[in-house]
Amino acid sequence: MSVGGIGLACLCFCVGMFKVFKVSPENVLPVVRISGLDHAQAWMARRQAKRHEREGRPALALLAWKSCIANHPYHEQNLTQAVLAHVRLDRPTRQHTQDVGRYGRLMAEKNNTESSDHVLSPLTLVWMGGVTEAADLVISMGTPSSSSTLTVLSSILLLSDRSLPESWKIALRDVHDEGKPAAETLLKYSDALQCGDWGEVPEVRSLSVTAMDGGPIVNELLEMLELNLHFWLLSHRSSGDEMRQQMEGHRLTGRERTWHRLLYWRTQIESGNRHRVWSDIKGGGNLEWLNAAQVIEWGKLHQEFDKSGSFIAKLKPLLGVYASSPELTFYHGSLLIQDKRWVELRALATRMRARTSNSK
Repeated sequence: MSVGGIGLACLCFCVGMFKVFKVSPENVLPVVRISGLDHAQAWMARRQAKRHEREGRPALALLAWKSCIANHPYHEQNLTQAVLAHVRLDRPTRQHTQDVGRYGRLMAEKNNTESSDHVLSPLTLVWMGGVTEAADLVISMGTPSSSSTLTVLSSILLLSDRSLPESWKIALRDVHDEGKPAAETLLKYSDALQCGDWGEVPEVRSLSVTAMDGGPIVNELLEMLELNLHFWLLSHRSSGDEMRQQMEGHRLTGRERTWHRLLYWRTQIESGNRHRVWSDIKGGGNLEWLNAAQVIEWGKLHQEFDKSGSFIAKLKPLLGVYASSPELTFYHGSLLIQDKRWVELRALATRMRARTSNSK
């Protein structure tokens, strides 16, 4: 190539790098525009993320995906891959849950068709323990029209103990044929939530969620959602024996095992069967905690039996793991106040002041 040709190619490249493209969907505000340089940086960040995952560095992979989405916010394939990267994370944090929620809103704005990508982010939030966040995201996505998607999102919404909005009930009746078991079941769930009568709620045996073929990871998430929904219903019916049978009958991984165990303990205590769970609660330190909220729930269950302050010793090994959680810090402080450990409380206050100063 001649010198002039090389110069022209370089000029075209530079112009392309700084040319601006609109990437946000129509009717979505604020309007988002990116340059060719942003596109190139997103491509490089995606390559970094995949390399970090291959080489066993999940934390760095998530940071790279975050950079990728920041440079190109509405790229559907990148959003899907970023969410799936969080599914593969061993110990998600509150920040990771917030990231998935943000990716999910971008997906919902970009993708108006009924596809597995559309519901992947709420499913992932349920998988990560962020059921309330999943419900907030589902409501923000609006009412879907396909039966399988509506069933999945309704299930997620119900898992947060929220009744279905009237528009969702109407949509359920519209998209399901009369007599469809999933539609009738979900409507009964919603009615039971509103009136507080759990005696009339049928047991969950099968939902139509597995009809969505979204690949092995999505199907695994859907299977866990169905299991969680059944377990959640049993807890509201105070069916402790059935809950125990379900825990023993399913091979749960660490994070799901912990969520089920905490719910089972709480149900047994509220049902008057405290004696059945105290030994398990005392040995709860062997569980794999998903987030700080689970640790706090374990502490509250422990205090149902032992208010001597002994739980503080069990909590200490986890304080460093969840140092960024203000809720756990507040809970730790409340325990120190209850047990009148003023020296430790002063040390905690000193660390909090130092952390606040460093964040400025």
